[in-house]
Amino acid sequence: MRALLAFALVLSTACHSRGPAPVDDDLRYASHVALAPLAAALRASGGDPARIVRPLRARDLLALRANERFKFVLGLDRHFALAPLPASAPHNEYVHPVLADGAPVRTAGGLRVDHDGSTVRAVVLDPESRSYCTDTASLRAAVRALIAMGVEPASITVLARPVACVDDGAPPVRYGALMHTVGSRFEMLGRALAADNRDAARYALHELDEELDALPTARAPDETTVDLAPHAQGFLAGPFAALKRAGEGDDLGAFRAAWSATAAGCNGCHAVSGHGFLRVPTVPGEAVPGFAAAGDAGAR
Repeated sequence: MRALLAFALVLSTACHSRGPAPVDDDLRYASHVALAPLAAALRASGGDPARIVRPLRARDLLALRANERFKFVLGLDRHFALAPLPASAPHNEYVHPVLADGAPVRTAGGLRVDHDGSTVRAVVLDPESRSYCTDTASLRAAVRALIAMGVEPASITVLARPVACVDDGAPPVRYGALMHTVGSRFEMLGRALAADNRDAARYALHELDEELDALPTARAPDETTVDLAPHAQGFLAGPFAALKRAGEGDDLGAFRAAWSATAAGCNGCHAVSGHGFLRVPTVPGEAVPGFAAAGDAGAR
C-alpha cells in the first residue's frame, strides 16, 4: 500500500511539475508549538541556526549522512531547511519550528538520502511532524521541490504516516498528568544513578526527555495564577539541558550532581506554582515526589 501511495504521489508530481501548482501546493501549515523555548533549548545544547542545511541542488544532499533520517521543513518559498544532525543524534534540538524559525511551512517531516558520496540514488520522505501536524498529501510539495532541484522522480519514495500532532484536536495535556509521568521517569533515573547503572540511567533520561517534549504546550492547573511558560523554558534550557549534557559523559558523579540540581529546579517551579508541598528529593534513589511538612508549601 505504501509503495502504491509513493508511486501515485511521485507520478502525480511529475505530471504537474511543468503546469500550474495544484491546490495542495498552496496549503500552509502553522506550528502548534511556541518557538521561544525551543530556540532556548537549541542555544543551551550548543546549536546554532546558522548550521541549518539549505540545499538548492540535488548534489547538495550529498552533505547529509547517507541513510539517516533528518528533520526537514519546506518553507513557503518552496526551499528546504534541514537539521544538520540526524534525528537519532542525542540531544538534537534542531526541531521543525526551529528549522522554520516558527513560520508556516508547505510541509515538514523526515528526509532520508541514499547516496555513494557522488550520486543521489534514492530519497525517502515521511510527513511526521508533531509541531506542524502535516499529512502525507502535503509531501507533494516536497516531491516537486526535489524534482526542481534535479532529483530523479523515480528515485523518490513517500512513506505514509498517520497525522501526528501535539494536540491531535484534543485539549493540551494537563500538567498533572504530565508531571505524574515525569516524576516516575525522574525517580527511575535517580534509582539507576544510585545503583551506578549508567546504561539504565541513560535509558531513563532518554524516556524523560521524550516526556518533557509536551511541557511547552501543557495546560497549567486551573488554580494557578502564575504564567508557568517562562519557568518551564528556564528549566528546560537550564538544569535539564545540563542534565542531558552530563548524561553524555562517563562521570557518574557529575551525572548524579546534575540530577540533584535538576531536582532543585523542579522544586523551584513547584514553589512558584503554589505546589511547594510536592517535593522532589535531591538525593538520587528516593521516591518522587516526597512531601514537605504541612505549612511548608512555599519551601524549596
